[in-house]
Amino acid sequence: MPRSFSPSRIESAQSLSGGGEVGRAQALDKARKLHAEVELGGDPQGDKKERREKDAQILGSLVEDYLEVKTGRPNTLRTLKGFLKTHAKPLHSIPVDKITRKDIAARVLAVKRSSGPTSAAGLRGALSALFSWGMEMGLVHENPVVGSLKIERQPSRDRVLSGDELAAIWNALGDDNFGTIVKLLILTGCRREEIGGMRWSEFDLDKATWALPTERAKNH
Repeated sequence: MPRSFSPSRIESAQSLSGGGEVGRAQALDKARKLHAEVELGGDPQGDKKERREKDAQILGSLVEDYLEVKTGRPNTLRTLKGFLKTHAKPLHSIPVDKITRKDIAARVLAVKRSSGPTSAAGLRGALSALFSWGMEMGLVHENPVVGSLKIERQPSRDRVLSGDELAAIWNALGDDNFGTIVKLLILTGCRREEIGGMRWSEFDLDKATWALPTERAKNH
């Protein structure tokens, strides 16, 4: 329903602006703008409420919601948490709809300088997945990571230790748990987390076998 602006409302606005000719002119100008906005179908009060709601939806709260429902291997989730809660922390207090491509690029570049290109690329990927999930949930309308600065990951290391090097490592190891784990790594070629996370339930002592569960194997 259209609303009009009476002299009393203009005078009220004038009193808030300090009175006088300048105050009266400012109040009248503001009243005309509000009237025009309402005539065009606008809702100034509704817009303010919507803005308050958007300001309450900061990146930090989106990160918490995302990590709460995210599933995956423990090591993967731990790495993701590090990217979003540590490397992205300077962005946490910003409303998600105000985060721009420039903000993303600046943060990624800062992480590259402090932690290297691999961490920077990982952060960018984590933020992109976060905003994509936010769009699916109707919490954000766009992904500011799209089109932002890309960081090339460092190539994987392809050097293989020689037999003499492996022998030197083996002979230098002690009889403690650390030495046992490293020897198992050498003998099996398994990943560090796979050996370090061994459980008695994974072993069949009668058959002398170790069954690595799919959830702990990178290739499942």
